[in-house]
Amino acid sequence: MKLEAGRYYKTRDGRKVGPAKLAESPSETCHWSLGQMYLYQDNGICAGGGHPDSNLVALWEDAGPVRTVTRKEIVPGVYGDILVDRTANDGSLVLLGFKSASGIFPRVRSNFNSAELTAAIATLTTIRDALDEVA
Repeated sequence: MKLEAGRYYKTRDGRKVGPAKLAESPSETCHWSLGQMYLYQDNGICAGGGHPDSNLVALWEDAGPVRTVTRKEIVPGVYGDILVDRTANDGSLVLLGFKSASGIFPRVRSNFNSAELTAAIATLTTIRDALDEVA
């Protein structure tokens, strides 16, 4: 990264600093000021090395009318002995099946919400623990 006058930058700890300008009192290696008490080298490293969270890691990109959204989705499919058929728009699990001895996945339950699924997992964990004690 090479600093440019007038640009804003993101620090390692996520702050927006700038605009970059040539320092009024530059040191031998640090020529840039970004609106705070630290001076920066041309590569964005904070003066003195004692403030690593203030090192610059990227050009600051202001949010515009479009944003990137990352979210988790439940993907239908067979996972081991569990069939996940599909999910509702609200994120609840619509159809769930466990493989039977004949290899068929009969539908066990529909419309699990997070709390109900957590309770079912707790019950199955208790049963598993009991089976482990018997074995």
